[in-house]
Amino acid sequence: RWQQEFKTIGQSDLGELRIRRHYGGTSHRQVFDTITDYTRCRNEEPVSVYLAFTDMESDIPDCQDMLPPWLPRIYLSTGKTVPKGLRGKVINIQ
Repeated sequence: RWQQEFKTIGQSDLGELRIRRHYGGTSHRQVFDTITDYTRCRNEEPVSVYLAFTDMESDIPDCQDMLPPWLPRIYLSTGKTVPKGLRGKVINIQ
């Protein structure tokens, strides 16, 4: 159910989201753990996709198995390479 939290987001807002503020080293372990917990206890509002803005300089390949196998993964990437063994769709947004 869409809460309309971002119904006024425009192109300039999207441009701001694409600006690189920091470089790599981010751990996705806590994010994946939270998503997994959420999918276990929120049946009335199911999770339908994992969408990430990332530079691919993180531990995604090391902890991606934490996510439910049925959950589609889409990575909007500012990185130049895709980690080996990454599961999901990578869309380069450079």
